[in-house]
Amino acid sequence: FSSTITMADTETIKQHFLRHDTNRDGRIDAGEFNVMLKRMGVLLTPSDEKRLFDAMDKDKSGGIEQNEFVAQYPTIVALEKRAEEKQCENLRAKTTFSTQEIQAMYSNFKKIACTEKDDGLIDKHEFRQ
Repeated sequence: FSSTITMADTETIKQHFLRHDTNRDGRIDAGEFNVMLKRMGVLLTPSDEKRLFDAMDKDKSGGIEQNEFVAQYPTIVALEKRAEEKQCENLRAKTTFSTQEIQAMYSNFKKIACTEKDDGLIDKHEFRQ
């Protein structure tokens, strides 16, 4: 993500925010944040997760509002990319698949896993697509 966020980027980011604000209160609380990170494959220690949450919650309201989420989105994308690279590296060491094949499978998994419910899993309906 570049340092300049366009209007189209902002709309995409807002949709991402809404997907994770599951109780629709206009902010992502610590529980929703935890689920979001896990869906993205970002596994942090509880203390690191709290530090990240607190850093993103600029106004210290106990939740990440949409404007805070938009401002910190490049950090979120970088964490997701790093987690994906680490996962691909681990799989590459354990399988005979090439890096490109693993990346393609991971990309397809991410697309399919959120077509019905965005829960990070592929259910039987999503599998049949």
